[in-house]
Amino acid sequence: MKKFSMLLTIVLGISLICAFAGPKTVKGKAAFVPGEVIVKFADSANKTDIKGRYSLTKLRDSHKPGAFTVFGHGNPTAILKQLKNEPGVLSAEQNGYSYALAVPNDTYYSPYQWHMTRIGMEAAWDITTGSSSVVVAVVDSGVKQSLEDLSGTTFMAGYDFVNGDSDPTDDEGHGSHVCGTIAQTTNNNTGCVGIAYNTTIMPVKVLNKRGSGTWDQIANGIYYAADNGAHIINMSLGGGYSTLIDDACTYAWNNGVLIICAAGNSSTSDPMYPAAQPLCVSVSATNYLDELAGYSNYGSTIDICAPGGDGDDNNGDGYMDGVLQNTFLRRTEGYYFYTGTSMASPHVAGVAALVKAVNSSLTNTQIRSILEGTAEDLGASGWDQYFGHGIVDALAAVQAAQ
Repeated sequence: MKKFSMLLTIVLGISLICAFAGPKTVKGKAAFVPGEVIVKFADSANKTDIKGRYSLTKLRDSHKPGAFTVFGHGNPTAILKQLKNEPGVLSAEQNGYSYALAVPNDTYYSPYQWHMTRIGMEAAWDITTGSSSVVVAVVDSGVKQSLEDLSGTTFMAGYDFVNGDSDPTDDEGHGSHVCGTIAQTTNNNTGCVGIAYNTTIMPVKVLNKRGSGTWDQIANGIYYAADNGAHIINMSLGGGYSTLIDDACTYAWNNGVLIICAAGNSSTSDPMYPAAQPLCVSVSATNYLDELAGYSNYGSTIDICAPGGDGDDNNGDGYMDGVLQNTFLRRTEGYYFYTGTSMASPHVAGVAALVKAVNSSLTNTQIRSILEGTAEDLGASGWDQYFGHGIVDALAAVQAAQ
């Protein structure tokens, strides 16, 4: 393998949750949007009658025609039970928030991407560096495509469901960091490397500049990715259970999309969604020592693990053992360490893109089986609640796909 010369700027990196404003989730419990109800109707429903009897004010329809409608109501909890049992109503829930899953830290820039060598990237790149025919949707806070180390990355059209337009530019920084792990421009003598750096990225903005997004925005993003050619969706976000997002994930899976999700940063076995949805691949986070990161969720829903880093310096390079990529903090562009299951998830999404590039005929079920079946076992022998099937192994995965 060629060695990469990295020209980097030393900056202070701070991950995201500490900067978020607005409602929060605690250990997977939902934070709700005041005064908003999401309803999915049957085709036979008398919508006008239902709206009138429950005093519902239409706020917006789903981007995918007929998928769901968001209504305003002064007291959603007072009507939900009756509304769910209403003939013609397939589902009804109060709208809620999900959040990007990065852990607070204060770090300095370092050129050492230990997390890439840990999962065997150099040997995997000898087989494939990805393909532009493979599309990974980054359903997140958007992507700032003008960053210097995304200059050679291939992008396709995306959408902004926060502002309702076709410009999914990141105004928070989280999505750009996630995108970098998957497909940062590589072999350009600048910055960092990405895992599947010849893949195509579809940026889908569902989180706002504070790092939060409503369930209808996230569901719209999933439907959009599934309907516009994504083979893989990465969602480094999470919150409480939503029937709406569950339905969207099922739709995407049934349309051949592999969904990779961050397991959550609450250090709990309580499930975080959408990662805990059975059709999604739930990714826990490890540190430099191959231990479960202290913040990482665990439990019966974990499928696989990947490096998410932590604040220690176990490799002795003078910097924290975080995951490094090109992004921005407020208005300052640079190279920042982030830690979290948000950072672990795109490692798995990137390797999935390499697997798909090696064998384009593989289905989402087959790619998932390869990822889990070739993972390097950690912890107790076989599957366990901390590491799932083990840490993602890029070389073994692409070899299995050949």
